[in-house]
Amino acid sequence: MLSAEAFGGTTEEAVNAALAVELVHAASLVHDDILDQGIKRRGTQSALERFGPEAALLAGDWLISRSIELISHYRQPVIAAFSAACMDMAEGELMDLSAASSADDYYNCISKKTASLFSASAKIGAMLSGADDQDGGDVCSFGHQVSRTGFWAQKKGARAARPLSQERGLPSRAGRSLDQIPQR
Repeated sequence: MLSAEAFGGTTEEAVNAALAVELVHAASLVHDDILDQGIKRRGTQSALERFGPEAALLAGDWLISRSIELISHYRQPVIAAFSAACMDMAEGELMDLSAASSADDYYNCISKKTASLFSASAKIGAMLSGADDQDGGDVCSFGHQVSRTGFWAQKKGARAARPLSQERGLPSRAGRSLDQIPQR
């Protein structure tokens, strides 16, 4: 919504796209907790823990379906940007399952899982406001960098306190905690 306003659009034009992005993000967290067997999410009981794997999976699927319905009312380029981000997120999750063997693998994984959605969100807002391709690419890159910077700060903060896997109340994926991720 911020990038829509930055290019002269309104929040009313962008609200359904913003909701679609938020819902697919929420679905990815629910599905991630299923894969990780996560019992906590941001300090509270995860959907997996509260409702069980079947209901959590279906809730995540419903969130994705609703996000598709919300984004489907926009022009094809907006839908394409949204679907590309969703596919990148799924690819990143698959990469996460296979455990990063290098820093580049790890950062490619988080880029797909997180930065792709931030990038698409910024780009979609610009697209809805009629920004040209150059401006759309610039805000897309900005969204990518904001996501990576936010993840880096979270990672450093978690290191100072305790491993993220402990904070979320889950075993680390592939037997490694966040502290064991290769460094660049």
